[in-house]
Amino acid sequence: MNIGNQILNIRKENQLTQEEFGKLFHVTRQTVSNWENGKSYPDLQVLVDISNQFFKDRGKNCFTCYHDSAFGNVCP
Repeated sequence: MNIGNQILNIRKENQLTQEEFGKLFHVTRQTVSNWENGKSYPDLQVLVDISNQFFKDRGKNCFTCYHDSAFGNVCP
């Protein structure tokens, strides 16, 4: 699963519109749409903020492992 799909799933699981999700992280609805469609990616701090907002009680973040074509599997 790529980062855009993870963001989409997080947003839908929390019943947020793209606009509501964007406001949480100080970005536009269009930016959230671009993330979800793989046209752009959030910067590292936004990924940390998303993880802290939605996964603070789980003891891990929501982006524990993903595949990057340039670097192969990227897992902490």
